[in-house]
Amino acid sequence: MSYRLATFAVLLAVFAIVPSFFGNYHVKLLQEILIWGIFAMSLDLLMGYAGMVSFGHSAFFGIGGYVAALVLKQSAGTLGALVFPASPPRSPRSSSGSSRSG
Repeated sequence: MSYRLATFAVLLAVFAIVPSFFGNYHVKLLQEILIWGIFAMSLDLLMGYAGMVSFGHSAFFGIGGYVAALVLKQSAGTLGALVFPASPPRSPRSSSGSSRSG
């Protein structure tokens, strides 16, 4: 077992145990820290080697999130309409298990 894998396993175990020992505040704080860490990594990925941020991509993400929030605020039943385009497509073969091709 490599050092990285062992470190990852220990961190995963700590993150799984934290909610049972600490209160709601500490769990929310840990969530915020992890969310901001993911944001920092994604910003590093988007900036690339040249260090130039593409604000065009950020504008599309922001507008999409804002419109989705407004739609969900008006009618909570439209969640399926927002989630459906993001769902992976199904292959025709996986729909029926009894048919065989060949």
